[in-house]
Amino acid sequence: MLPFDELALFAKVAETKNFSAAARQLGISSSTASDYVNRLEDRLGLKLFNRSTRRVELTEAGTACYEHATGMVASAEKAMLAASEFHSSPQGVLRISCPETFTEMHIAPLLGKYLQSYPKVSIETSEGAHQANLIGEQFDLAIRIGRLTDSTLTVRRLATSRLFVVAAPSLLEKLGDLDSPSELEGKPAIQFAPFGQGDKWTFSDEMGNQTSIRVDVRLQCTSGGAVRRIRTSLSLPLTE
Repeated sequence: MLPFDELALFAKVAETKNFSAAARQLGISSSTASDYVNRLEDRLGLKLFNRSTRRVELTEAGTACYEHATGMVASAEKAMLAASEFHSSPQGVLRISCPETFTEMHIAPLLGKYLQSYPKVSIETSEGAHQANLIGEQFDLAIRIGRLTDSTLTVRRLATSRLFVVAAPSLLEKLGDLDSPSELEGKPAIQFAPFGQGDKWTFSDEMGNQTSIRVDVRLQCTSGGAVRRIRTSLSLPLTE
């Protein structure tokens, strides 16, 4: 590792020509400042300062070292400033993975206001049911609906949602009034793939009691809009 702290302290001593003054500006003791310079000189195997009781002067080697050390310190300060700007004002490209229908209904209406508030930010969205790999596909965040699998990612709940079973009126005319989930047993169904439970659907009542049935899943779609259109034309039940 490069002795950055030692070089930074050396540059400050060379600038002030005084160990005590340099130490005060950096918030350390004079003895610590002297130790830093001594360690640097030991690394190099030569003297960087000619010391007297009142002041210090750079040696020829010290003068050559000082020119580069000040550049190093200046570059470090620029690096810190560049990083801090991201904290004070968001900037760069924000890549988001989110479900298509959810984006259309809830995300898209907010993007214009967000971009006006943060003019240094540009946004890329990727819509679909595909569960993106945030790290591998270089997404900054993902909005996901459903049960969360085990993950080391940072997660925040935005809202809660419920699943409903619905059907076209034409199908209900054939089936009649349905009083319990068990009456759907074996019935043909369309399923929204991201919420898919296979052919086993589980219902919970107000008391938390669960009832499971098996349906005949005839079709699965990753698009909520497509599910609605297909359901209307085929008159099948729908989970959404």
